[in-house]
Amino acid sequence: MKKKKRLYLTGSICAVLVLLCGIIAYAGDYDTPVVPIHTVHSWRLVSKTEPTCTSVGKKYKECRVSTCNATLEEEYGEPLGHMYNCTFEHNENGIELKCKYCEDTVVKSTDDLLGYFNAQRINQEPVRSLTDETSYLDLNGDNTINAKDYSILIKAKSNLD
Repeated sequence: MKKKKRLYLTGSICAVLVLLCGIIAYAGDYDTPVVPIHTVHSWRLVSKTEPTCTSVGKKYKECRVSTCNATLEEEYGEPLGHMYNCTFEHNENGIELKCKYCEDTVVKSTDDLLGYFNAQRINQEPVRSLTDETSYLDLNGDNTINAKDYSILIKAKSNLD
């Protein structure tokens, strides 16, 4: 038991001496104030941007220690994807669709849109996604893929033919 206490005491004294020597070496001369250097940041959220149709969200943080100027930018979430509605503008290339969140516009051919329709998608809510075609199918903007959307598509196809 005495050996453990002696080792613990010796180790503690060595640790204190190393710490004191490091502070003295860091301070250089005695006129320079000793500012402890922290190695672990404590982050504070400064601002945050939400994910959009095409980009991830971001959190901007800074260290809470007043003498530290460290900043951090973290990405979070996934891009949400578009949700298109028909603008009722038709041209030789197809139907113009506009995202109701970001105003992005695309033109899809009526044949492509008809190819996206199937029995499983009728009376379903469209999915806001970068990869799911259902975001193109709610042409009238009532948040349901239904016969109204199909009739808009058929009418546009007959106008283009």
